[in-house]
Order: sequence, then structure tokens, then C-alpha cells
Amino acid sequence: MMTLSNYTFTPMLSDYFFYLIVIILFAGIFFTVRKPHLRAPWGRVFTRPIAMVSAVLIFSYMIFGLFDSVHFKYAGHSPAKVSSVQTACPSGYGVYTPAAMQYRAHSILDMLFYKVNSVSESRYSAPLALTEYDPNNIKKDSVKSNGKYYRRLCYSGANDLSSSRLGDISLRLLKGALFAVVLVFLALLIVYLCRFIILMMKKVSYSDAAKQLSRCWADLFLGRKKYAWRSAFFTFLVVIVFISILYQLSLNYHVLGTDKIGQDILYVALKSIRTGLIIGFVSILFMLPFALCFGLFAGYYGGWVDDLIQYIYTTVSSIPGVLLISACLLILRSYINTPSQAVSILGFSLSDSASRDDIQFLGLCAILGLTGWAGLCRLLRAESIKLRMQPFVTASKALGQRSFFVIFKHILPNVLHIILITVVLDFSGLVLAEAVLTYVGVGVPSSIHSWGNMINSARFELSRAHVVWWPLASAMFFMFLFVLSINLFADSVRDAFDPRVD
Repeated sequence: MMTLSNYTFTPMLSDYFFYLIVIILFAGIFFTVRKPHLRAPWGRVFTRPIAMVSAVLIFSYMIFGLFDSVHFKYAGHSPAKVSSVQTACPSGYGVYTPAAMQYRAHSILDMLFYKVNSVSESRYSAPLALTEYDPNNIKKDSVKSNGKYYRRLCYSGANDLSSSRLGDISLRLLKGALFAVVLVFLALLIVYLCRFIILMMKKVSYSDAAKQLSRCWADLFLGRKKYAWRSAFFTFLVVIVFISILYQLSLNYHVLGTDKIGQDILYVALKSIRTGLIIGFVSILFMLPFALCFGLFAGYYGGWVDDLIQYIYTTVSSIPGVLLISACLLILRSYINTPSQAVSILGFSLSDSASRDDIQFLGLCAILGLTGWAGLCRLLRAESIKLRMQPFVTASKALGQRSFFVIFKHILPNVLHIILITVVLDFSGLVLAEAVLTYVGVGVPSSIHSWGNMINSARFELSRAHVVWWPLASAMFFMFLFVLSINLFADSVRDAFDPRVD
């Protein structure tokens, strides 16, 4: 097992962007809570059960992304030569060479799945299988079925499980579900006790405090609260049960099978969550400054400023998106793959393959943002033209206020609903764009786990005589659930913030 005391905190460049995203989200929540005019529409969002369910799912994805963005590296000296000592497989069939995972940077998520990743399989295996998917003629460490031999997996199962796999899986399902229910019950109990202590500190009598808390919990579970807390609670319970079951099964099986190089599909799919989150958030971070400045300046100043900005975003919009992104990425790759050992970006050396791929990944995010600002810019320009004629803007200009003050003090707050709605709606499109770009070969580097890479590597397996369907199905499931949650949440945000919607 890995000992955290032997490792140092070593964040990657993309980790800093993820931390910035988390800080911005918390700052936005803090700012919203303190502003009644912002708190009211957000309150309308969370009165909807579908919005609350989507928010819990998005929060769950964020937690996995955060776990995968806290990287550590072994503090000792890396060996000049990796040990090739072979170890007996956990299943009891065959031997393997343990992966030297401790000598490269890895995240908390890697630590949680250290057991399954230290064991290397050789090829495909179906979900929860004990043997490889394809037959072979090797009898040693194999299982005979229908006249064919199937090699036993190194990780899955154990010597005494080949005849009782169903019972073991059922036991682990039950154990995972019970653990999750107990965990949620303990969390509710802690919340109940904390609230009870707070009421007692306010000099509320014991009986009145008990009645208040009982009524509060009854309203929660009967759905009589203002916000859809009941929907959030049951969604959270389902998510915790699902995660707990998957983790219990992963301790002894490849839950979603393995890919063509023997990697655990569940681990790869969970690692891809961080990639999807960074693609969406970081691309928006690069997109917003251009859309805000160009859109507000074009609408407010008009004249030659408006003509110039219109020409710029019309030209950008006229270039086919995939071609423009592909050209920019090829230029970026030619620079990043330079043979010079002294080149570094923000202190991260390009001689290190992990840093180089990470910088290329962030370059993709930047290019997606820099080529996708035209739509929001158009909306902001149109709204700014309307707002600059309003009496409060005219009065501010008559009082001698500077143009920048008028734009960012009076016009920007009145277009925040457009920015928020557009950003939330564009987020899912950016996640899907990554999958499409990776599918055509110009997206995320192959060394970085992503749903696009999973789909791209699985497309050739659908034409096999024995179809390998689980890598594609796993990627589609996790991406579908994430994009669906974003879209449903975006619909609720649009209805709550758009003044034209009743």
C-alpha cells in the first residue's frame, strides 16, 4: 500500500486552473448569498426538483474532479532501473510485474484505485469477468468453456471464487449498499445533533427543540420545504450507494471490464471526469474576457468601434470551427514538441512528457475558448445597444461618469443573466466538442484520460466478430449523465433568470 507521508504535494499546471475554478465557484456562492436580487432567482432555480437533482449530480462530478486534481509525487530517489521482480497474481493464477506507480505523480483518485492499477492485465475482459474475453490455446492458468480456453485474469476474483462468483458479487453489492446507508444515516445524525445543540444554546427548551427538529425533518421528507431538499437528499443517497457499490466491487473485480491494453475501464472513466470539467470551465474562462469586452464596447460605443468588432467576430465565425481549432492545435504542438530541453512554460519544463501533454491539453481549452466567444459577443452587443438608451445610463453620462464606469457599473450588471444562461448552456457543448475533436484526432493527448479518447479507441472494436462494447458504453454513460445534468440545470437557470419567461 502507498503511504502518504512518503509523498510531496506536486500540482500540475491544469491543477491550478481547477483550484481557480473552485475558488471562483465559492466566491460566486458567497457573493450571491449576500445579494438579495441575486439570491431570489437562484432560489427559484432550487425550488425545482429537477434542478436540485442535477445540482447534486454535478457536485458529485466536481468531487471526483477535485480528487483527481490533487497530485503527489514520491519524495525519495527514483530508482535508476525499475524492478522486474514478479509477484503472484491476486487471483492466484499466474504472476505479474507490479507497476512502479510510486515513482510518478498521481492523484488521490489514483491512490483510491491503487490496488487495481498496480496489477496489469494483458487484454480485454468483460465487466465482472474472471477470464479474458478472447479464447487462446494456452491451457496453463486458463478456464475451459465450450471447448475453448480462456486465460484467468490476474486481478479479478480468487482461487475459491470461480464457482461462487455470483454469491461474492451479491455479498459485495449488499455490503456496499449497507455501508452507504449507514454513512448517510450517521451524517444525518450528526446534522441533527448539531442543530439540536444550536437550539439548546439559544435557550430553547428540550421538548420545543425536539418538536422543531421533528417538524423540520418531517417537512423535508414530505416535500413541504421551500426548496427541493427531498429530491436532493434521495439523489445524494442514490449516488452514495452507487459509488459505494462500485468501490466494493472494484476491490476484487474489473467492474466495467478492461480495454485492449488491460486498463480498468471504471478507473479510466472516472479519470475522464476531470478532463471534461477542465474542458468546460477553462474554455469558458478564456472565452469570457473577449466576449464581455468586445460585446459591451461594441454595443456602448457604436460607430467605427462597433464596425471593427463586428468584422472581427464575423470573420472568426466564418471559418469552419474544426479546421480553425485543428490548425491552432497543430501550431501549438509544433512548438510544444520542440527538442530543446531548456524551454518551459510557467515553470513547467517541456522536456517532461506529463507536463508537455498537460500544457497541450490546456492549449486545447484556450483554443476552444478563443474560437467560441462570437456567439456570446453578439448577444451582449445587442443588449448593450438597448441598454445605452435607457434613462439611468443617460443620467450617469450627464453626471460626468467615465465610459468604463458606466459600462461596468450600469450595463454589465444588467446583462449578467444573459452571460450566466449562455455560459451554462455552452458548458455541455464544450464537453461534447472535446469528444468530437478527440475522435477526429486533434483533441486531448492520448496520455490523458478522456471520454473522447475512450470513444476513439473503442470505435474499431465494434466491427470485431465478438463486439467489445463496454468501453464505448461506459464512456457514453458517464458523459451522457454529466451532459444531461448540465442541460437540465441550464434549463432551470434560464427559466429563473430570463425576464421574458414567466
